[in-house]
This record gives sequence, structure tokens and C-alpha cells, in this order.
Amino acid sequence: MSVHASARELAERPSRPVRAALHDAVEAAVLAPSIRNTQPWLFRLHDGRVDVLGDRRRRLPAADPHGIGLRMSCGAALFNLRLGIAHLGFEPETTILPDPAEPTVLATVVAGREQRASPTEAALYDAIPRRRSNHHPFLGRPVPLPVRTAVREAAEAEGCWLDFLVGPAAVAMAAQLVRSAEHVLNREEAYLTELIRWPHPSADPAELVAGDGDPVVGVLGTDGDLPYHDVMAGQALQRMLLTTTMAGLAASLFFQPIEVTPAREELRAGLRRRGWPSMLVRAGYGVPAPPTPRRELREVVIMARTTVKSAR
Repeated sequence: MSVHASARELAERPSRPVRAALHDAVEAAVLAPSIRNTQPWLFRLHDGRVDVLGDRRRRLPAADPHGIGLRMSCGAALFNLRLGIAHLGFEPETTILPDPAEPTVLATVVAGREQRASPTEAALYDAIPRRRSNHHPFLGRPVPLPVRTAVREAAEAEGCWLDFLVGPAAVAMAAQLVRSAEHVLNREEAYLTELIRWPHPSADPAELVAGDGDPVVGVLGTDGDLPYHDVMAGQALQRMLLTTTMAGLAASLFFQPIEVTPAREELRAGLRRRGWPSMLVRAGYGVPAPPTPRRELREVVIMARTTVKSAR
């Protein structure tokens, strides 16, 4: 399919070729990170439009009782989907939580007017298959200030904030919060059962303070604590991770303090923020892990039964 068609032309074409073309964008979406690699997303394809749904069958009731991780995971996939549609040559028009009557639909992305992807979008899109989570110790090489600035600006570009933890004491406090939260979770039988069902390597909390160089540890957060903000945080997280990938860095993610409410409150108080922490991130130079297995597209794609008459 030519990427030089308008959104109206997309809507007027037979549904099968239009939806087939949007498979390219979904292929990028499924490469997003997710809580314990559950990949809890589904994509419903219309003519010129994709709905992003949470797959409740892959939710973690013990580790993610409020669904924050599920919504953030889908938000990360949503950001990749936006980049995929931009790569096809269209403006991605995004609506988060478009229908209160259908809460499983977390976002809708329409292939809007024809336009060339910006240099930033193109660079971020190219980084998608290279992004990896790091599960090993980082090297002692310090992260340059311009890279730190770019990562913070990536979070802000998606309507979120990123606070870097400055000094060994602040980083040690965060590491202790991760350990404490992990200890609380490990006392729950349901949580341990989920670990068995969803085995996935994770970074050692001790790595937050390891390394000879200056560790870059940040807390990603939002100004609110609603499902809408979780989806936003997921988009911001993925933009941050792709930005670190472009700079040759790897990243480790620590979700434990978000899973345990008292730990999240303590982290929030330590930051002196009115907003809410969504993820603890450590970025640095290191050896990325190999790619993790991905669900087949046939497992995550739903073909809409009716076509959309207008994509606008």
C-alpha cells in the first residue's frame, strides 16, 4: 500500500488491505517492554484506525493489583504504535480512554493526515528493535549530561516528569525501597505463583548502587493517579527507553516500589512531589540482554467486524 494516500482514501478502500498495512505498525507496537514480559495488550484493527486494549487474561492480580503495570505496558506499546503509523506516512491522532463504556479500550490511534515522519520520530522508530532491558551489572562509564537531559526531555514530551536521584544517599534509599517492597511481595503466595507462571529475569536491586561511575537513577512519574495517567506514563517510559537506546545506553526497570502502596508513598514523599511515581529507572553503559520472545500477531490482533466510514 502506498503511504501517500490520505486518511479519507484509507477509509474508502476495502478493509482488508488497509488493516493489513496497519499490521506493520502493530509489529512495532508488540516490541514494547511490559511488566514481567506479560505483553498484556490486544490491537483491534479498523480502516485507518487501531484500538489498543488491555488483555485482562495476562494481568497479574498479586503483583499488579491496581492494573498500573498493565496500563503502562499498553502505553509503551501505544507509543510504538504511534511511531509505526508515523513511519507509514501519517500523523498518528491519539485518544486515551476514548469510551467510558468500554474501559478495556485504553487508547485509539487514527491514521490522520498524510505527512512525513519527523527526524525524531524516524530515529525513535529505528531504535525500537534495538531496545533491550539490562539484567546485568553496568559499567563504570558515566553518562554525559546531554544524555541525561535528553532522557528527561523525553519524559516531559509525553506529559510526565523524571526526577534524577542525586547523590549516593538518595540512590541507596531507592535501592532499600526496592528491597523492602520485594520482601513484602515475596511473602505472598499468590505473588510467588505469578513468578513461576511468568518467569522473567530482573535486575538485582543492588545494581542501583553498583558500578564505579556515577549511576543514573531516575523516577518517572505523573501529575495524577488515574488510569489515564498510567497510559501516559507508559508512553513516556518507552520514549525514554528509546532515547537511551539511541545514545548507546541500556536500562533497568524497577517496578517493585510501585506495586507496594506504602513503598510508593514513601518514594513520593522522598521526592517531595505532588505527583505519583510510576517507575524507577537506572540507565547506563552495559551489555544489553538478548531479545525476549514475543506473542504472535495472530494472538494479539482483532479484526473489527464493522468498518469505519471516516478515519477523521
